[in-house]
Amino acid sequence: MNSNKRNLGQFFTPPKVASNMLGLRRNFGTVLEPAGGKGVFLRLLEKNAVAIEFDESLNTDPRLIVVDYFDYPTRTSLIR
Repeated sequence: MNSNKRNLGQFFTPPKVASNMLGLRRNFGTVLEPAGGKGVFLRLLEKNAVAIEFDESLNTDPRLIVVDYFDYPTRTSLIR
């Protein structure tokens, strides 16, 4: 286990599990993925989805914003 996984308590959802979970959705509005991780959910979501992630070493998608979840702006005027 690498130090980030241990120190940050990271768990990465397997792609099959993410796909099954998203198959249960009933609402299809804009999505904020609160823990972007390796981008498994983000890759399966619509292009207007946004993910936030604290661990900047995982930033592999331009839709992923590196920020602490509790520092993410709640007003849409502040979001890029």
